[in-house]
Amino acid sequence: MDADKALFVRKGPMGTRIVSMVASGGVKGSGLAGALMPGSGDWVTIRQDGMWDLDVRAAIVTDDGATILYCYTGVGTPIAEGRIRVRGAPRFETDSPKYAWLNAVQAVALGEADPQSGTVFYDIFSLA
Repeated sequence: MDADKALFVRKGPMGTRIVSMVASGGVKGSGLAGALMPGSGDWVTIRQDGMWDLDVRAAIVTDDGATILYCYTGVGTPIAEGRIRVRGAPRFETDSPKYAWLNAVQAVALGEADPQSGTVFYDIFSLA
């Protein structure tokens, strides 16, 4: 997330809206590694109760050249020192035969965001 270039709509009827494009990022897991593509981003609503509604849409280009889209909605909960606990439910889409198995995956994401630095780290787990 690029915190310096985020767009804010403060105190709208649904809460504070934040649109932030990904500046850089990577993906690494068993049998999968790549980089987040420009244009990937987060659409966040900070609700009146302090909770965050998350809408994330991103594209990964793998180290071997495949493109994988992923998106998720989720919730963020404020925790210590201004950080946010992130929980979401990613889905994936690709036309790559090598990664076609991802098209059938429902996953969960667990991690943290630091709005001050604009960093987000999370682990994604496939549900069996």
